[in-house]
Amino acid sequence: MLSPSSSSSSLLLTSSSSSSSSTTSSTLIRSGANELHYRLYEEVQIGVVAADILKHSNLRSVIEKDITQQLLKQQQQQQQQQQQQQQQQQQQDFDSQLQTALQRLRFKNLAKLTCPLSLNEKTGQITVDGRLDREVMCGRSDECRIRMDVVIQPMIWFRTFKIEIDLADINDHEPVFEPNIRTIDLSESSTIGTSIMLDGAVDMDSEEHSITAYIVINSYFTAEVYKRLDGATDLKLLLIKQIDREQFTNITLWIAALDGNRTQPLPTSSSSSTSSPSVLQLIIVVLDANDNPPVFDKESTSIPISESTQVGTELASLKATDKDDGDNARVFYYFSNHTLAKHSKYFSIDPRTGSIRLTSPLDRETIRSHRLTVIASDSALQPLTAESVITVIVLDTNDNKPVVRMQTLENDDVVVASVVENAAVGTFVAHVVVTDADSDENGMIAGCRLVSETHLGSATASESGYQIETNQVLDREDVASYSILISCQDSGRPALTTESQLIVNVADVNDNAPRFDKSEYKTEVMENLPHETPLIKVKAFDSDTGQNAVVFYYILSELAHTTTAFTIDSVTGEIRTKISLNRELFDHYTLTVAAVDRGLSSQSSITSIFIKVLDQNDERPNHHNRRHPRGRLSTIYMPSTTPANHVVTQLKSLDLDIGQNAMVTFNI
Repeated sequence: MLSPSSSSSSLLLTSSSSSSSSTTSSTLIRSGANELHYRLYEEVQIGVVAADILKHSNLRSVIEKDITQQLLKQQQQQQQQQQQQQQQQQQQDFDSQLQTALQRLRFKNLAKLTCPLSLNEKTGQITVDGRLDREVMCGRSDECRIRMDVVIQPMIWFRTFKIEIDLADINDHEPVFEPNIRTIDLSESSTIGTSIMLDGAVDMDSEEHSITAYIVINSYFTAEVYKRLDGATDLKLLLIKQIDREQFTNITLWIAALDGNRTQPLPTSSSSSTSSPSVLQLIIVVLDANDNPPVFDKESTSIPISESTQVGTELASLKATDKDDGDNARVFYYFSNHTLAKHSKYFSIDPRTGSIRLTSPLDRETIRSHRLTVIASDSALQPLTAESVITVIVLDTNDNKPVVRMQTLENDDVVVASVVENAAVGTFVAHVVVTDADSDENGMIAGCRLVSETHLGSATASESGYQIETNQVLDREDVASYSILISCQDSGRPALTTESQLIVNVADVNDNAPRFDKSEYKTEVMENLPHETPLIKVKAFDSDTGQNAVVFYYILSELAHTTTAFTIDSVTGEIRTKISLNRELFDHYTLTVAAVDRGLSSQSSITSIFIKVLDQNDERPNHHNRRHPRGRLSTIYMPSTTPANHVVTQLKSLDLDIGQNAMVTFNI
């Protein structure tokens, strides 16, 4: 409700359209000025609304407030005796303008979605358009979060929303024993309370719906869930009654695994029970007598190492002792089956010495820590085991430069932007998103700045990056395009810097400009081809008639290497080379082509031509070494006592070609 202070009457404006009645299966967890956070259960039906930006943000109230203020100004200008009639008209105008404003809204995701969700650009609703399987998308991770950056247009209500959707787990996988028929040996001398550790069933659901219990119907054993130090669950059998081999040579157990909220059928002493993957048939062969398991010096160890550690480096040497004699005391080491393949493939363990070595290069940006469960087992017929958890913490090195990505309202990840001449100061030009794959200070962006001297605009920080805006009214007749060089630096020591260029073209004002049939063109050309080689033909159409519909084509660029390399037929739009291209000088070109009509007040439009220059094996390798960079002969002195396999020197060779053409081999 709004009440003007300058009038005795009041104006009550309310939206005549109710909010969307679509039923959603998502829950709004948190909302902020530019942030919405939801929870959505996996496996929901296609079409379910996962997020509703217009409904849950303050955007609608902002629009209503803007329209109300406009109508309030109109009402205050009316005569007092016409106010009652005017209020009714104002309500109608308010509803009409609000509906028009909501219809103008457009919602656009800045990055391509990799999950089955779709954004309705008109309503702002994010809906499910495919199967959401949490186990496929995130495995058994505690967190499964979908992130989106959504831009809202037009410019009068422009803003960026961060959308986060937590995908919640449902109990849709039953426990599975693999294999579900097993045979083990057990000595008849085993005492009551003896425990037997077996690989448990595997449940693909999250911890909330994982295995909670094992049930066994047998008078000799009970079963329970045993949680390992690495979070995995095993099956622990406890002997509760003394066994006698003279009475039974083997014992058969049926063991059922139960999870979260699921109720599996109880096991029965029937072979049909093995048809269920949640039931294990365990055959225990009773043997005619190893009472001391191996003991590790430490149950757990943390090892911090740099991600630049050389392959082959020894990380730890484990030691376990066994008080038994003979084979029962001979200990060997191996990785637990529950140690994930993505971790154990980086390491090897010597089964005799317990030495753990690095076998593959580490990358902290891929995996920050590796959790290895090492088993020490004796060599008895019925072996006893112990376990130790090794946590390898990968320390970061500043090995990743910042990645600069520029976005306009129309395109993502661009090198060319445009702005209309005579636009107001502060007009949006481009949005700069800067990321760094490193962590902590190495991954923090210290700042970005405009390196090139230009009067086009400035880079101002925002919640989602930097925004380039105009700082003066632009005149295309003065400057047709600007080249902006943006430099971004991280906070590492030493710091790494990335520079990225943005070409900004100033568009002329007119009612019907020529239009290209494509927003951008891409082509490839082999280097060293003769000049006048045709590359690609562009085509633009003008809705006007007569001279205003006659279109000529031009290449817009202030870069010398571009203007000297290509030419365009002003009538046909065919682009040809002006010179023989050299990929070693420039491996790609970005051309900005303008289509201009022949009207008295000429109108034009532009498109981008991306030309990739393909490599030809036309460069010889250039040899150089540290002492003589130009490749001249050098003499190396070394003591006569130098051992074999000692590195004498290192030769380097540079070939300016790429790919197979740049591969160099050395021969003596």
